[in-house]
Amino acid sequence: MLSQFRIATKVAMIAVAISLIGIAASLYAAQVIRSSDAQYSAMMENLDKSTLALARLNRMTNQIGYGIYRAIATDEAEAAAAAAGTVTDAIEKSKGYIDEVTARLTDRKAEVDLIRTDFLAIAETSAKAAGLASRNQNDAAMSLMKTLDPRIVVLSKEITSLNNETIERVGAQSAALTAASHTAIYLLVGGTVLGALLGLGAALWVSAKGITGPLNVLRDRMIALAGGRLDIEITGQDRADEVGEMAKAVQIFKDAARQNKRLEEEAAAAQRAQAQQRESQSAIDSAKAEDLKAFVHMVEEGFDGLTAGDLTTRMDKTVAPEFEPIRTKFNTSISQLETTIGSVVAAVGTMRVGLNEITVAAGDLSQRTEQQASSLEETVAALSEVTRGVGQTAQSADDARAAAFLAQKEAEKGGNVVTRAVAAMS
Repeated sequence: MLSQFRIATKVAMIAVAISLIGIAASLYAAQVIRSSDAQYSAMMENLDKSTLALARLNRMTNQIGYGIYRAIATDEAEAAAAAAGTVTDAIEKSKGYIDEVTARLTDRKAEVDLIRTDFLAIAETSAKAAGLASRNQNDAAMSLMKTLDPRIVVLSKEITSLNNETIERVGAQSAALTAASHTAIYLLVGGTVLGALLGLGAALWVSAKGITGPLNVLRDRMIALAGGRLDIEITGQDRADEVGEMAKAVQIFKDAARQNKRLEEEAAAAQRAQAQQRESQSAIDSAKAEDLKAFVHMVEEGFDGLTAGDLTTRMDKTVAPEFEPIRTKFNTSISQLETTIGSVVAAVGTMRVGLNEITVAAGDLSQRTEQQASSLEETVAALSEVTRGVGQTAQSADDARAAAFLAQKEAEKGGNVVTRAVAAMS
């Protein structure tokens, strides 16, 4: 799944996750602070102000008894009336305090109602006693005070008890709020640290699985490629992030490296083939040179034999196929030359025989001139035949010369062919 997100998105996801943890911690802290503030405000508004009202109520209750006694103690009517007035004011203020406590201590309605009932009874009696004292009816007032004082003491204890209990509640709630505040602080700090650790762990996990891990794998693949290992598989090409793009680029490098290696192998094979071809051509050239050398030597031997007058000289040894036509032509030319020269020799032999016969005939003719005059015509005829034989011999000589000339031309052609062959092989 992480492979389908780009690195910037992954980093943003990590940042968002850590930010959400921070926001959650901030919201929790705000909730705790708001709750503590509400509870503290409620405590200050209700309990703390109730303790103040109860304390004032208790003081006003005592002020009522004190005012009555002042009115009883004074002999002046005006002072007694003033003291009675303070009692009336104290009663009215006390009623206000009771109403305030009733509104604030709704959870202590029974205790507050008891205080209200007792106070109203005391207030009624106190008003009577104050009226009597203001009219200087001190005995009647004192009589009422005897019954009123214990009731004031009881009411004062009730007020004090409720006030003390309220003060304790204030202390308990204050301690509870303090403990809750400390707990909230611990939870907030712990949650923040835990969230930071979780965020760090998540960041490391995302980094390892989605960023550094694939990059390390890709780095190992690149090192292996640099080492010449072209058979390894490049993983991560199906990823949609930057790592996938890098993997595809590495795959291109791998394909290019394999292509280069293939081209190098082909170039090496071509070089080996060229080397083998050069070696083969060198061997062929060497063989041709040897064949040419042997052929030239054979030709030299043939011409040496011809120079020595040996017309039976032939190129009988095997020659290279390209020299076979020359060998055949040479042997054919020598055979024709031998035949022609043989004809010339035969003609010369015939001429010698004719000349010998002429010599013998001439001797016989000189001896028989006188005796065989009649055979003169035969002699003349014989001479005519000799003349024809000489003419034939001369013709045969011309033919022999022409044949020799032809053989010489053929030999020159063979020499030219050999020369061209030698030039071509060079």
